[in-house]
Amino acid sequence: MKTQNSESESLWTKAPVANLVRYEPSGIYFARAKVRGKLIRKSLDTNVLSIAKLRLADVLDTEHKAVGATKTKIIGKMIFADALALFQEQQKISTEIKERSKEYNQRCADALLKTWKGLETLDIKRITKQDCLRWRAEFGNRYGATTTNGTLSILRRVFDIAVDTGARYDNPARMKEVKRARVRRKELRLPEPDQFAALIKEVRESGSGFSPHCADGHVIQVVAPQRQQALDLKSSFGETQTVSEFLTKRRIITGTVVIVDEAGQIGGKQMHELLTFVHQHGGRVILSGDTRQHGAVEASDALRAIEKYSGLEAARLTKIRRQNPKLGETKFERKRIKQ
Repeated sequence: MKTQNSESESLWTKAPVANLVRYEPSGIYFARAKVRGKLIRKSLDTNVLSIAKLRLADVLDTEHKAVGATKTKIIGKMIFADALALFQEQQKISTEIKERSKEYNQRCADALLKTWKGLETLDIKRITKQDCLRWRAEFGNRYGATTTNGTLSILRRVFDIAVDTGARYDNPARMKEVKRARVRRKELRLPEPDQFAALIKEVRESGSGFSPHCADGHVIQVVAPQRQQALDLKSSFGETQTVSEFLTKRRIITGTVVIVDEAGQIGGKQMHELLTFVHQHGGRVILSGDTRQHGAVEASDALRAIEKYSGLEAARLTKIRRQNPKLGETKFERKRIKQ
């Protein structure tokens, strides 16, 4: 047993700074300290001593604040207002929560107290699951799903604090019967054929991919990954560029809508550069492509990653016009499709 302990201790080396140790196998520095009697060991994600010193202070400060706000054990009666005050104090001192999120959480807390009469003065350990269900049903009938879920989240987190401080042993708002509201996805509606045709006509007649009269006053820029793709689009959109050209010239008007054709062929690095550049100028990017066709040449299949992990809802075309002559806009187009 002593041999195992000595071997384990030999893996760690004290740094020339208090509360800082180095894990020898990887060389990574860790914060190691007691905070309110609790031993913490947290990676600083660096093997550079100077950087570790800077991060150590931040880690210890965060740990002291977090423990200080929740480790006070309650003796005697605790009312809901007491637990809510602890929650609000945690929110106030947290450096990881954005100010807008703090404001939203406060609005939800206000809505909770407004709709649950007398909640502030209730003994928190006497609030039951049935009380939570009753409030949830009444609140859900008056407010939308997003507001309901946000306010329920505040209720649950306040009860979490009551559990952490020993005021009660369970969280009635986290019982499976107290459910979150189902958020209905907004139905995506593609433009009608005549609306889309009018948009294309405006772009075509402008003589340039920069059209100040399209998309509700926004300028449109059309780009594609490869040179031939950009040339093929020129007959419909006027001025077009490859993605590389667009990012090299870096000419963009604030608020521009950038339409990217064959976006599935763009790699991760170039996609990140494109989205960042357009975002910096207050623009919008519309990615058009199919992840089941040719993928990216460069590293990372950016469009597939966006489709899978971004949480964005993709608009899908389900009606194929180019293979049905009857759907052609003009006699020439119908003849071309037929051939």
